[in-house]
Amino acid sequence: MLVHNQGDAEYVTSAPRHASRAPVVYIFIAQTISRLDFGNNGDTEIASARAMATALVVLLAVAAAASPAPSAPPLDVTTLLEDMTYEVTMTTLLPENDTVVEISTIAADDNIGSTSVSLAGQRGDGEWRCPRGCECAALAEGTSYNCSLPSGVLAFDEYGDGITFKCQSGVFRCAELPLAASAGRLGRGALQPALGSVTLRGCALPAEPVTCALSRRGGRNTTKLIVQAPRTPLDPVHLRGLENLEMLRITDLEGAPTELPLRALGAVPRLRQLMLNEAQLQLHEPLPALPLLALELAADSLAALPPQAFRALPTLRRLGLWANALADLPEDTFEGLEELRELSLSQNRLTSLPGALLKRTPRLERLDLYANRLRTLPAALLAGLRHLVQVRLMDNAGGLTLEPRAFAELPALRELDLSRSALHEVPGDAMAGARELRVLRLAGCKLRRLPPALLAGLARLETLDLSGNLLADLPRGLFSDLQNLNELNLDDNMLTTLPSSCFLGLRNMDTLSLNRNRLAEIAVDAFVGVRQLQRLSLSHNLLALGASERDGESGEYNPLGTPPSAFSALPSLRRLDLSHNRVAALLDDWRLVLVSLQRLDLSWNTIALLDYTNLNFLSSGVTVDLRHNNISTVLLLGPTDGSAVFLLDDNPFQCDCHTPALRQALATPAQGGGVQLVAPAALCAAPSELAGRPLLDVPDDRLACPLPAPPCPRGCTCLLLPRALRLDCGPLPARLPDPTTHGVDHIELRLRDAPSDLSSLPGVRALDLARLNLTQLPAIAPGVEVDLTGNRLSRVPAELLAHNKLRLAGNPLACDCEHVADVLALQRAGDSRLQNYGALRCADGSALIDVHTDKLCLERNAIVLAVTLLIVAFAVVWFCYLLHRLGHGVPYWVLGCGCCSPEDEDDLGKKYHAFVSFAHEDTALAEEMVAALEAPPHSLRLCVHYRDWTLGDWIPEQIATSVESSRRTVIVLSRAFLSSYWGLIEFREAHRRAMTDGKARVMAVLVGDVLQDPRLGDELRTYLATTTYLHRDDVRFLPKLASALRPRRSLLQALRRTARPAPTSPAPLAPTSHAPPAPPAVDKLIGIALEGKLTQEGKLINAAFTAPSL
Repeated sequence: MLVHNQGDAEYVTSAPRHASRAPVVYIFIAQTISRLDFGNNGDTEIASARAMATALVVLLAVAAAASPAPSAPPLDVTTLLEDMTYEVTMTTLLPENDTVVEISTIAADDNIGSTSVSLAGQRGDGEWRCPRGCECAALAEGTSYNCSLPSGVLAFDEYGDGITFKCQSGVFRCAELPLAASAGRLGRGALQPALGSVTLRGCALPAEPVTCALSRRGGRNTTKLIVQAPRTPLDPVHLRGLENLEMLRITDLEGAPTELPLRALGAVPRLRQLMLNEAQLQLHEPLPALPLLALELAADSLAALPPQAFRALPTLRRLGLWANALADLPEDTFEGLEELRELSLSQNRLTSLPGALLKRTPRLERLDLYANRLRTLPAALLAGLRHLVQVRLMDNAGGLTLEPRAFAELPALRELDLSRSALHEVPGDAMAGARELRVLRLAGCKLRRLPPALLAGLARLETLDLSGNLLADLPRGLFSDLQNLNELNLDDNMLTTLPSSCFLGLRNMDTLSLNRNRLAEIAVDAFVGVRQLQRLSLSHNLLALGASERDGESGEYNPLGTPPSAFSALPSLRRLDLSHNRVAALLDDWRLVLVSLQRLDLSWNTIALLDYTNLNFLSSGVTVDLRHNNISTVLLLGPTDGSAVFLLDDNPFQCDCHTPALRQALATPAQGGGVQLVAPAALCAAPSELAGRPLLDVPDDRLACPLPAPPCPRGCTCLLLPRALRLDCGPLPARLPDPTTHGVDHIELRLRDAPSDLSSLPGVRALDLARLNLTQLPAIAPGVEVDLTGNRLSRVPAELLAHNKLRLAGNPLACDCEHVADVLALQRAGDSRLQNYGALRCADGSALIDVHTDKLCLERNAIVLAVTLLIVAFAVVWFCYLLHRLGHGVPYWVLGCGCCSPEDEDDLGKKYHAFVSFAHEDTALAEEMVAALEAPPHSLRLCVHYRDWTLGDWIPEQIATSVESSRRTVIVLSRAFLSSYWGLIEFREAHRRAMTDGKARVMAVLVGDVLQDPRLGDELRTYLATTTYLHRDDVRFLPKLASALRPRRSLLQALRRTARPAPTSPAPLAPTSHAPPAPPAVDKLIGIALEGKLTQEGKLINAAFTAPSL
């Protein structure tokens, strides 16, 4: 090969067909030829004139492209080179345009091969280009190439210090590889010269070194070579040049018999690790001398080893013979392996081993004999191996029998695994003297008993696995020497009870597992001495944890007042698994003693009730799994504390009166780290009509709990609803239960037999008297909602309608002239008082809502009207006669008889019908009265100080203005009024105005027994003795008061229209001095109508108007 180096360019000559015309080319060629170095290459010789000519022409073309003549166009180097035939390889980097060109020609055994040309990349603009004929992809730490080469498809991945070639078809030829001329600048993860790993997968290797392919991609050597599924045997030529190779792995060989490539290994003197896997290997002679440290002949179907097979490998430290077909080993198999540290004979067919097999391996540290068919293990096999650290003998299916002291006096032994070896019995001295033992696994060995001294002296043991045996009890004192044990596994045994102090000595134990036993009882002091325990698993047992588990005398003071359980001795416990047992209740110890508890698994147990006391855990953030229990009721009637999370799905919830509280707790996540209940898929299991419905979707009116007797009265059926206590009784009970004691505020009462008096129903808000054939209603307490559906009522008392909400559908209501007032009252009540107003029907079947009350009395009204007209006509004639005969005396006589009120005529312009005067303490009474009088149908205008007075004006002036602007002054006379200074002033002002006008302007409303109050002054007492007043307790109080305040003027106006002009200022008691003398008849009438008397205080009163209380 011709090589020339000049600056950034490296040239390997080849033969061209064309030349350049540029003058500068000749200078460039002369300089190049003068420096050509003709040498010998082991595989290709370039000595012919033809090769020289080819090199000259190619250099001429490249130089022309690099320095074209000013008058000539630039030469396309790529086009030129593609048209040529090349016989050697040339690579150049042209500094003027930074173009990398590679021209390759295969030359082997002096025969000229084919040529390939590719433009490898463009460096000037920093952009990388995939080689021609390849598809490229960026990997996380490198670049992937998939190239179609003349010999077949080749894929390779580069990732910095490694490269993997994957041959999909054909022969792997070095010269066909794209040349990484600018390695380190193209793509990602450009190769380093010293590679850490090279992999050849599925390749048929030609007779050329692997280093050739590495050099084309920028590498020089490697320390690790992996050959997977090779299509050709490995020869010395393949490994030539790999001076630094330390590890060779050949794997995935086809099923044909295979031998070690010993000839090829001679080319790699530094090889330290050799692995041959998945082959049909045969060893007929001992291995030759090799400087190996590790030898792995695994999964090679190796059936036998020659005597002293590894004697020539004195430096060997690791020998792997696993997954073969070895059934027997000569006693001297490992002769000469004094430096051996690790030996793996696992997954073979060994049934026995010579006692002296390992005598030649005094430094052995790790021994794997698992997954064989060993029936016995001689005590001499391991004797003297003072450096042995690990022995793995698990999964031996031959029914292994241990000789006494089989593992005794192994001072360095730290791990011993005999799991699943069908031991049946372990000698008590099997591990005597193994004081450094840290891990002992005897799982799945079908052991029925353990010698009491088996673990004696193993003070440094940290992990002990006794799971999967047939142990029914544990010898007392078995663990007494294991003060450093961290993990003890007793799963899948036949233990029925944990006796007192059975774990004594395990003071540092962290994890204890007793799953899938037959435990039904745990002594209260079973866990004494294991206070550091953090994880305890007791799942799939028969534990009920009832009185038998909790009773006992521990001698300890218990502030809970109940005997402690076995768990009270575990203050550091963080995880407790009691799933798949028979636990029926939560123990107090879990809530109040285990303050470090983080997870309590009680799933798949028999817990039926959960109340608020069970939710209060002292440990912070504990998760309590109560799924798959029998929880039907969750009582949340009291306070909860802590931050526990309860998982409640998959329980048969009874959807009753307690469900709303649970539903609210489920729908409202706890705020501030409080107790949280989680059951997103909770379903109702009972009652049957709600079974299968999501608990969160059931309406409250479908949720009820039966209430037993007592407190349910005799003769009643009681249901507790979320917000009420529902009673269904025959007659009215003598005493109703208090609803507040059951967390609700009222009673819903259904009676089958209605008494005559229901005026006293404490706590009752709804009364059901439906379908009792009632024709008359009993007295019913106000404020009660009454269901009278389906009775025989023709009318409803107005008082009941005014103070109660009713259901009246199904009653034959009277809708005639006689009951027009009742019909009108029902229509006015409407939907506000009648819950099924639209369904009310009259006796004739017509809808009450469609009845026109003004048409009910047309016939009767016609007769009444005719009679009235006759009477009115007679009266008119009579009064006309009187007016004609008596003149002006008749109106005053009428007034004196009380037929009309004289102020009705004079007070037509007043702003208010009345001014209401009351004491501050009677504000509520006054507001109620004012609201009723101002509302329809009365619609009076009333003046009250808190609403109608002007803010900031002088009070006496406002009193005088209010009295003057009102036709009447209503005094709410109570004991508080007698103590009210301003109230008395308002009375005196109104009384003074009445005396001045000669009109009755003051109306008194008596509240309570105010007439008996000694503070009642003479002025008020005299006034009350001479006027009409009302009692507030009168059942018709409001109608009477409204009637008294309503103006009446029809008769007086009629008289004025027919009378002669009256005097300008007629006096209320007698005509003025200018009026003509009255006839004797008029004087007599006036005398009868006005009986004036002078009181002791000098006040004139009209005795004719003095009347008793209404």
